[in-house]
Amino acid sequence: MGLLDIFKKEKPSKDLKLFADKTLEVFNELMHGHSFKLLSKKVEQYFCTIIYIKGDKYIKIFANIHWHDYPSYYTVILGDGKTDWPDWDWNSVALWHLKKHIDPSANAKEYSLLKFDGIEYSLDNARKELEKYGADFLTGNLDLFKKVRAEVNQQREPYKLHTPQGDGSYKTTYDKTRP
Repeated sequence: MGLLDIFKKEKPSKDLKLFADKTLEVFNELMHGHSFKLLSKKVEQYFCTIIYIKGDKYIKIFANIHWHDYPSYYTVILGDGKTDWPDWDWNSVALWHLKKHIDPSANAKEYSLLKFDGIEYSLDNARKELEKYGADFLTGNLDLFKKVRAEVNQQREPYKLHTPQGDGSYKTTYDKTRP
C-alpha cells in the first residue's frame, strides 16, 4: 500500500453528510423552481461539493472542514461554463462577491461552518442571499455576474507553473492561457 492509498480510503465525514442532506433540503425547491437540476453530490472526509446545473450555468455549494483551511466554511458559487477544475476557478464567482458589489457595506464572506447544530438556519440564510443577490443569475440575466466575475479575475494573478529542470531545480512560469 502506497502513501496515496491512505487518502483513497478516507471515510466521508458524518458532519458533511448531514450538511449535504440539509443543503439539498434547503436548496432543492429554489433550484428546481429555476429549472436547475442536481448534477452531483460528493461528500468526502473534509470536503463536500453539491452542483446544480441549467445548461451551461451552474450553482456549486462547497464546504471545507480541513484543518489546514481553518476556520471551516462553506460557500455558494455561481458559474457559467465547465464545472471541472481549472475551468470553474475562472468561470465562476462566489455569491459573496455579488453581495459585496450590490451592497458594499454588507458583511460579505464565506459562511461559517464551525458547528453543525442549527445548520439549517445558516443554509436558509444562504438560500435567501442567493435569491436576493443572485436573482438575475437565477433568471438567466448574466450581465451583473459577468461584470463581477471580470473584476474578480482581473485582480488574480495567473497560475504559476513549476517545471522540473532535471537537475533538482524547477523553473517557474505563468500560465498564459488564462485570462
